[in-house]
Amino acid sequence: MRLVPIFVTLGLLSGLVLGVIVWLAPTGGGGPWQAPQPKALAALNTWEELVPPDAFDWVPLEVTDEMLEDPEFMAKVEASDRRTRPELNQQNFTLPGYMVPLDYEGALVRRFLLVPNAGQCIHQPPPPVNQTILVEVDPPAPMRDLFVPIQVSGRLHVEVAQSELAESGYRLEASAVGLYRVPGEEAYLDDAPVLDAEDLLRDPHEGMTQEQIDQDLQ
Repeated sequence: MRLVPIFVTLGLLSGLVLGVIVWLAPTGGGGPWQAPQPKALAALNTWEELVPPDAFDWVPLEVTDEMLEDPEFMAKVEASDRRTRPELNQQNFTLPGYMVPLDYEGALVRRFLLVPNAGQCIHQPPPPVNQTILVEVDPPAPMRDLFVPIQVSGRLHVEVAQSELAESGYRLEASAVGLYRVPGEEAYLDDAPVLDAEDLLRDPHEGMTQEQIDQDLQ
């Protein structure tokens, strides 16, 4: 499942696009990690909540190609993408998303980025700063494939941080990390593997010719 990040539509469709992720429903799985898992009936937050309601009020109803090629217009878009909500500081948050590991050993991860779309920061461009969360978890959690949806619960901090893969606008002290069950993909998630870092971060085009890579990317 892939979701369109807010900056692609300049915020005009953020409510519709980012709301899609709440289709996910939690599962009790979680591999060998023994920390508490998110409750099935836990209230879910949305990625849209991380964006100030007025962040894109300045964008006209009709966005032209000329606007998208205008450096001044795009600079304003980037500024809106960086805006966070200070009032969310220290609040408890439960959010679905995808794991991008940062600090890991073997099949366990202590620090990772939580992003709204699968593969971001590795095989896709990173999301906006206000759609990127630095997650810290102790004890470490099982590492998951970039395309396996997870749910993270914990205390949210509004602070900017620069990691080796992307800049984040929020930090989450995780109290629980679990799998998410996507409608139609239950069988896959029942068997979702805990991956070693070497397998997870391996270049998917390793061993392919340039012609094969170009064909795969089409």
